[in-house]
Amino acid sequence: MSATDYGYLNNNDWQLLLIPLQDFFDLGVDPFGITVALQLVNTTTLQGDTLLVDNVYFDEAPTAAILEELPEAVPENEE
Repeated sequence: MSATDYGYLNNNDWQLLLIPLQDFFDLGVDPFGITVALQLVNTTTLQGDTLLVDNVYFDEAPTAAILEELPEAVPENEE
């Protein structure tokens, strides 16, 4: 699973990624075998790179419903 599949751009701006849990299940993740709620693993960046993570949510609502509730969280494209 790649963050770029969900709209991530490496452009030094904050990004909003909405990843349905169903996408993990479709890859074969057993929901009853989950022991860690969030684990970030990076295998592609160089030593010294920094990843900042903020405002992680787990929600039962479908992605569209979340976007309707949080329109201010969706970044505007700035040229």
